[in-house]
Amino acid sequence: MSTSGSRKPPQISDFPPQEVTPAVLLLLEICYQLHEESQALRDEIARLKGGNPKPPIKPSKLESAEQDAERHKDKRRGKHKRSKTQRLEIHDEIVLAPVPAPPAGSRFKGYDEFTVQDLHIGAHNTRYRLERWVTPQGEMLRGQLPAALGSGHFGPTLRAFILYQYHHAHVTQPLLREQLGEWGIEISAG
Repeated sequence: MSTSGSRKPPQISDFPPQEVTPAVLLLLEICYQLHEESQALRDEIARLKGGNPKPPIKPSKLESAEQDAERHKDKRRGKHKRSKTQRLEIHDEIVLAPVPAPPAGSRFKGYDEFTVQDLHIGAHNTRYRLERWVTPQGEMLRGQLPAALGSGHFGPTLRAFILYQYHHAHVTQPLLREQLGEWGIEISAG
């Protein structure tokens, strides 16, 4: 028996666009039908011999997931994103002044708020209030976050806990998210 019977029929993408004619499309359709028929015959032979036919293998859901993500992205375009930290209870509030200090004559322009969620086996949220100043020359000065935070909204202890649980304790992402949600941490599934 030839091994060529188990190969998949050619696809349209196997041909350059200039060679795809109605005759080529017809031949591809015939190849596909013959492939399906030969697979059905092989399955019937296997069944008659007491074996198992080829199991049905469903197509990958990866492509449909990517298409769903694109559709979801399009729905959100133009809509205002809600604040994920709006409902959080704030446990600490730290005001950070710009370094170096603003020169004399600078005007205080309010705060930029940056909320960091961290873990103290229970939620412990800190709001950093970054002072903003405008110098007499028009330059904007702003307080800086501590270097240990990086640029994320999750503290180093929480990040270390998640990495440890996932890589060393083999806790799955859904279980981690559930556990963090029970402790009051607002984190997305991604």
